[in-house]
Amino acid sequence: MKVTRILKSKNLNHGKYEQLEEQAKRLGNIRSEVWHSFGSINGVSIKSDRKIRDQWLKAKRPFDVSANAWKETLRDAFGDIKANRESAKEKV
Repeated sequence: MKVTRILKSKNLNHGKYEQLEEQAKRLGNIRSEVWHSFGSINGVSIKSDRKIRDQWLKAKRPFDVSANAWKETLRDAFGDIKANRESAKEKV
């Protein structure tokens, strides 16, 4: 089950809001890239998000967000891809 959490913050200043907005944009780009690269037939052979993560770490890809944030985004997006594939299968 996927759950969306919405948090509210009191007295969030404009600078912090802009930083959060920028981080959300960067993580959204990572999520889009994961879906684009691995959500099609090209990603069928990849069974784990860790394989992708290890490739990205080896290539020293810059994401301009914390390592924990992009790794969790990768894990979440890949989990969504796997769930989508499973739901598309027809029981026989």
